[in-house]
Amino acid sequence: MDLSGSNQHVNLVSVRTDLLKERLNRLYDVVRCNPRSHSAWGRFDYLWDLKELALLEGKGSVQIPDAWLDELEKIFVESSDIPGRGH
Repeated sequence: MDLSGSNQHVNLVSVRTDLLKERLNRLYDVVRCNPRSHSAWGRFDYLWDLKELALLEGKGSVQIPDAWLDELEKIFVESSDIPGRGH
């Protein structure tokens, strides 16, 4: 199910917890500081909480909707093109 509440097929992928942590940490400042990314906060928060739970439980990997992380990373790529905000 997507955030709008409509039922859609969601492809889940397994991601190593340490890699998810690394990717989300890189995205944090961009999502937080970029007004165009406010629509992504719900997905970012969900993935962040999922990652935190996996770390607490000692899980080596988690299942996440593949499109969500791709969308967040697209924001990261677009934002890194803004002068003065390279990562």
